[in-house]
Amino acid sequence: LVEGGGRLFASLLGAGLIDRGVIYYGSKLAGGMGAPFFAGTWETLDEAVSVAIVSVVQVGGDLRVELEMVAAGRL
Repeated sequence: LVEGGGRLFASLLGAGLIDRGVIYYGSKLAGGMGAPFFAGTWETLDEAVSVAIVSVVQVGGDLRVELEMVAAGRL
């Protein structure tokens, strides 16, 4: 179990150390140049990490999304 920001998430993801995740989406939309969800970019969608959505639960006005990482070629 790890809780952290975008840089930690990107480092763990790049090292293949994340197998499950829980993301909370707040009920606000905002623009601007705030902190990104996680550090890191991909040139194409083929390079992006595939996930399987395990569950989505509404918590008050927010959403709790549980994910599992998908091995390459499985999705």
